[in-house]
Amino acid sequence: MNVDLSPDGKDIVFDLLGDIYIMPVSGGTAKVLRQGKAMEVQPRFSPDGKKYLLLRMQVVVIISGPWTRDGSNTKQLTKESFRLLNNAVWTPDGSML
Repeated sequence: MNVDLSPDGKDIVFDLLGDIYIMPVSGGTAKVLRQGKAMEVQPRFSPDGKKYLLLRMQVVVIISGPWTRDGSNTKQLTKESFRLLNNAVWTPDGSML
């Protein structure tokens, strides 16, 4: 289980059993952002808090990319078939991973 705090300190995003959730720091019910057969892990908020990235494991391919906070507007950034990606992070200005 991986957890990340939003830059404004109001939300946390986390993975649990391959699905991605978001919830207020104050507590309450977690909202599913991404779920399905693909294993999705290690969500990280962008520095501006408008996007998050995650690693998606499906068969042998690892996909990472930023998503809007509601789980839509996905964009695949990598297509690895040999190396396993792990622990992607944003640059401080949010322009690169």
